[in-house]
Amino acid sequence: MVEHTTEGFDPIDEVSRVRAVITALHLTMKTAGSHGPQHPLTLQAGAETAQAVVAARPPLAIQFIGQATFCDRSLIPLDIQGFHLSQQLARALHVLDLHEIEFEPGFDARGALALAELLNCPTTQRAGAIWDEIPHLHLSSLPGARTGLDKVDVDVEVLAATHVSLAVAAADSLAAEPADTPWNWRTGMAIVRRLDRAAAATAAGAQCALELVPGAWSPARRAVSSVLHVLLALADIGASSAAARGAAHAALALTVRGLTRRDGLTVGEAATKLLPALLQRPATQGGTVEPHIIRVCSLVNLLSPESGEETVNDPILQLVALCYDLELRRSPQGTNIDLSFLDVLAWAMRIPVTYGPWPALLARAAGLVPPGSRVRLADGAIGIVLEADAADPLRPTVLVGGQVRRALHPVTLLSATTLGGR
Repeated sequence: MVEHTTEGFDPIDEVSRVRAVITALHLTMKTAGSHGPQHPLTLQAGAETAQAVVAARPPLAIQFIGQATFCDRSLIPLDIQGFHLSQQLARALHVLDLHEIEFEPGFDARGALALAELLNCPTTQRAGAIWDEIPHLHLSSLPGARTGLDKVDVDVEVLAATHVSLAVAAADSLAAEPADTPWNWRTGMAIVRRLDRAAAATAAGAQCALELVPGAWSPARRAVSSVLHVLLALADIGASSAAARGAAHAALALTVRGLTRRDGLTVGEAATKLLPALLQRPATQGGTVEPHIIRVCSLVNLLSPESGEETVNDPILQLVALCYDLELRRSPQGTNIDLSFLDVLAWAMRIPVTYGPWPALLARAAGLVPPGSRVRLADGAIGIVLEADAADPLRPTVLVGGQVRRALHPVTLLSATTLGGR
């Protein structure tokens, strides 16, 4: 049996990747401004910027606020030269009333050249026509940012909700692909990174945002739920980022390919069906197999009955299987209801031999009354949990009839069957 250690490795420093993006983008901006967009030096700088973005593993959001530079709200330490370059980029953005550049997977040299042209624009009117045409790039202002000598504040709830919503939309595109097509590694990795960043910003906010996404619990939405709960459980025990993202990506691929709206394969059947699609790696993604891809394929292979491996005691596999099975049971066949996460988790806790300690760990990571749960207050009102207090989880903050209330007495959890569906 393969042992999955929590001591994952990432040979390239993520901060260095962000610095490389800033350096390359600044060079492209300056070269385009001095020599024009079609000069060979500008074209070369644009290609180097695109390569730097790919190496940084998008989605990647860089914020320029005050005299500080952030990546996904984490402060990026810069040397004197890096600070000088970032401030020139910041000034170019602030002229256009922008603070954030978000690179999506698929950003290329043409996008880098268009971005450089935009940064050289003197007015927002001229720039607006450019940035609407740049694919795989989002530019935005941060009106809620407060700059000062010692503080920058960006709304973490908005950040988490945005990442979750975009992850669900991307998962929908994966679910729409034919089952026999090769797995889209780029989109899958982007979804996992988005949810990892959402959970790191605010775990409660990410769960709440997922629960409140409009519409039914489609296979794509349940796949995002599976990923999020794998990440929360492994973060709770201090697992490495590499191990957590590998397990989360395996859960994503299994649920996207294994579930239908009201039915689905067993986790073993889903793994057997998925493995050939994972191994058909598109040639356009390069000839070097990344450790992340090897890790995901290994997990899925070990979950397949055809592997012949004894995997029942492997903790990472137990967690992936648990999160898959929870989503398999969320939308029971022959009904028109979708169960809450707490409903399906209670089912799993009745069979601890199958999943080891993970159901209890998931309950702890999500909180006794996780965000999005339906509860009844002491006065009989029914509401949705927005946030639970770790010190007093049975008295959460609840949304009732459009009003936010803090429960003064312990609340009662309500099941989906009690409510008659969602």
